[in-house]
Order: sequence, then structure tokens, then C-alpha cells
Amino acid sequence: MNDATIRHLMDLTGAGKIGGQMMDAMMPQMRTMINQLIGKNDRQQKFLYTFFREFRTRLTDEDIVKTIVPIYVPLYSLEEIQALNQFYESPLGQRVVRELLEITAEVRAAGAEMGRKAAIETSRTRSKDFPELDRILPDNNAPAPSPQPAPVRPE
Repeated sequence: MNDATIRHLMDLTGAGKIGGQMMDAMMPQMRTMINQLIGKNDRQQKFLYTFFREFRTRLTDEDIVKTIVPIYVPLYSLEEIQALNQFYESPLGQRVVRELLEITAEVRAAGAEMGRKAAIETSRTRSKDFPELDRILPDNNAPAPSPQPAPVRPE
């Protein structure tokens, strides 16, 4: 298998950029977790700023592509990669690439909301054994947070 053919597929699909965007999307969660561990004073916030700036330079889009290419080798034949390249070079393939990030973001948000609701419901059933959960659970009578409107996609 020719790595260049797979790399072309990665270029067409923006796989390296998608991986980078996923890493960027994870950073707020990582920041929250680190804030809980080390606090939020000025010195710690400067550390976080420097940490994330340096972290992102150590994980480049090219690093992500280098990791992805060998994953494709045992899964697809050269002919299959070439057919994928032809598809992603087509107008429909380019549309799929443009919309994939938005679709992924919407799916991730929907999944997070489902997980949040399931965690709250599960915690409520467990609160008889752990009454301290009641302090952190939202009020049953409080309105649910309003969902973010889905962005309008150009046709």
C-alpha cells in the first residue's frame, strides 16, 4: 500500500485538521479538570495558558496523520483507498467533508445531553443511599436547560 495514497485521502477529508479540532475541543474539559486539581489563582492560570499552548504545539495535524495512516493499511486495499479518494474528490464527497464537523459536533452535543440526563436520573435513584447527592442535583421542578438551536446549513 502506498502511504501517499492514504495521505491524499487524509488531505481530502481533512483528517489531520479534524483530529486537531477534536483535541482543541477537549481542552476546556481538561482545563476544568486541571483547575479542580490545582486551583484558579493567577500563577495557576498562567501555568494552564502555557501548558495548553505548549501541549498543542507538541501534537500537530501532521502527527495525527502519521498516526492515522498505518491504521488504514490493514483495513483497505489500494483500490479501495483510490475509490475513496475519487469519492472525496467529487462534489458530494466535498460536501460530506464540509458537513462532517458540524454533524460530529451536533452528535457529540446530543450524546453529552443524553449522558447528563442519564447521570442525573441515575444519581436521583442512588440519592437514598447517598443523600449528599441531593445537594448537587438540579431541582426536579427547575426547567431543563434550553437546547442550543441547530445552526442553519446552506444547501
